[in-house]
Amino acid sequence: MAEKTRISWVQATLLLINMVTATLILVVPAITTEAARQDAWLSALVATFGGLLLAFIFTKLQQRFPRENLLQFSITILGPVLGKVVGFLYLWYFLHLAAIIIRSFGDFLVISFMPETPVWVFIIIITILAAYAVHNGLEVIARVNILFFALVILSIVIIFFLTAKDMDFTNLTPILAEGWKPVVRGSLFPLAWIGEIVIGLMILSHLANPGEIKRVYLVTTIGVGILLLQVIIGVVATFGPEYTSHLIFPGLTGTRIISIGNFIERLEALAMVMWVGGAFTKICLVYYAGVYGMAEWFRLKDPRPLVGPAGIILVFFALIIYEHFTDYLKFATVPFPMYTLTTFEGGLPLLLLVIAILRKKGGAGNVQKNPGSNDDSSASTNSRLLEPQGNK
Repeated sequence: MAEKTRISWVQATLLLINMVTATLILVVPAITTEAARQDAWLSALVATFGGLLLAFIFTKLQQRFPRENLLQFSITILGPVLGKVVGFLYLWYFLHLAAIIIRSFGDFLVISFMPETPVWVFIIIITILAAYAVHNGLEVIARVNILFFALVILSIVIIFFLTAKDMDFTNLTPILAEGWKPVVRGSLFPLAWIGEIVIGLMILSHLANPGEIKRVYLVTTIGVGILLLQVIIGVVATFGPEYTSHLIFPGLTGTRIISIGNFIERLEALAMVMWVGGAFTKICLVYYAGVYGMAEWFRLKDPRPLVGPAGIILVFFALIIYEHFTDYLKFATVPFPMYTLTTFEGGLPLLLLVIAILRKKGGAGNVQKNPGSNDDSSASTNSRLLEPQGNK
């Protein structure tokens, strides 16, 4: 039998922050600025508060079932039939999201750095690397992510400070010139990305101390909000709301204007490191959620045989999911927030929580269970992760 995987609250938090930040800071500043103009930074604050509401729902739900993941407690709450239906919907969400990220990863590299290289090359390479990481398990992904997280945060900070001399903070005024309506509309886009922390419901059952579930979601949401606010203020102050709203990758454009003493110039490599590191973590985590969810749905004891077939499906989806990157941007502006917020990030978790309370399923007291106790046996395949077999 494989060892039970346990991760610390710090590892879980860094995983979720890096997963959300990877794509959030790449395309969301432009989309949010197009809606809220110079008040885009206010949209970031509103999205953060909205994210805290979602985090509250996820926290209460996970605390009632500290040693079960999303697919498991869906069955516990709704029964085997409806629970399987909800589980299937989330499997679609995980695989769809993973395919979008993989394709975006390829498009970013082709558009920004290697236009002569076919996008399928990057799609296949990143999928193979992610499959290897997923096969080795959540703990391996969490450990590798620590390095990627450090690179992403360092890149964001360096880019912000090196572009500070070009910032004009009058570009952030006048405040609320058109009222709160554009601000609220602009907040929906980053909120949809922040809501992706719903994937935590697939990994937080492996926390070494279930009592730290609340801390993970709280720190994650605030951390993502701070990074988003910093990036939006930086690009809008540098380029102005009009120009920012027309950029595809504002953060990358910001690195290209860096010039200090004709010595430090065009630091596109920082943007590439930031995107590649963050995107790899996100792909691995969503890929993991999809594979492990499939294993739970089909009641398989060992999820690893599904890694390869799931990778083939992801490559296929990534190649056909849209024709041009502009199609993705159109999808990300209105359909994506409505699609994710109303269903997978808001609607279904809230519904599950309400039904669990009404039917008295689970309980907040369960969060205090000893993580090493035999009570963990209720999560049948939850302890059989994708890590290598231990010594017998």
